[in-house]
Amino acid sequence: MPATAFGHFTQDIERARNLKAHADTFPAPASVLADDIYRSSWMMAVGAMDAYFCDAFADVLAKILNAKNIDPSIKLTDKIKSIKLPINTLLQIHASKSNWKWRNAARDLIEKDNVLSLTKVKDLFNHIMDDTNKILDKAMMEHWLLRRGAKQRLAGITATAYRRLSPADQNTQKKAMLEKLTNRFSSIIQRRHDCIHNCDRPKVTLLSITAIDAQKTIEDIEYLVAELNQHIDSNLRRHLLSIGCSRTLVRRVGA
Repeated sequence: MPATAFGHFTQDIERARNLKAHADTFPAPASVLADDIYRSSWMMAVGAMDAYFCDAFADVLAKILNAKNIDPSIKLTDKIKSIKLPINTLLQIHASKSNWKWRNAARDLIEKDNVLSLTKVKDLFNHIMDDTNKILDKAMMEHWLLRRGAKQRLAGITATAYRRLSPADQNTQKKAMLEKLTNRFSSIIQRRHDCIHNCDRPKVTLLSITAIDAQKTIEDIEYLVAELNQHIDSNLRRHLLSIGCSRTLVRRVGA
């Protein structure tokens, strides 16, 4: 499982939360400095999310490749076979450390990239999901909504109201929930870009920011990563078994 990636995310999202809490201590009226600390907490939270998905993908890829290295009979998917790993990294790591060879190669592959869109998240991880268990599809939206602790803010509807809909209307609502989630995170990520690239002046005027803005952003990012981390973890094991790994080998590669 991507335990290290999620552990780092937990630490990093706490750093974002601490920045927000520090800005909360500034007396009214709000100062530019307090607002900038809220912006910093927003950027830290998005950075934590980006780092998690990059590290989790490297972890998933390394486990799959290490399993293939141990058991050549394993059948890799076309998606994995099409990935081009950095040769220099593979040559630098001694063969006796093959686990680190694959992990470092996977990290080198992703380290210059970013995962700052839900489309990229799906592209990186859906290759280890079966057709009925894809990341961020309509079925997942329904699953999230009907679970305890669902975020109505992200879904746009309560579980009770959803259950009262007809099957056709539920299907329409699932599509709407997915669009709402996608738009929400597109907005969060774009605001991070605006803060970094033009000091939060996407046009001319400095955008306003509040403690609630920062708090909701941190909460939504934490929710998304925690939910997807569980999904990636359980499906990596299933994927390894599906391509021919024994249960012993699954445990050996740390999945």
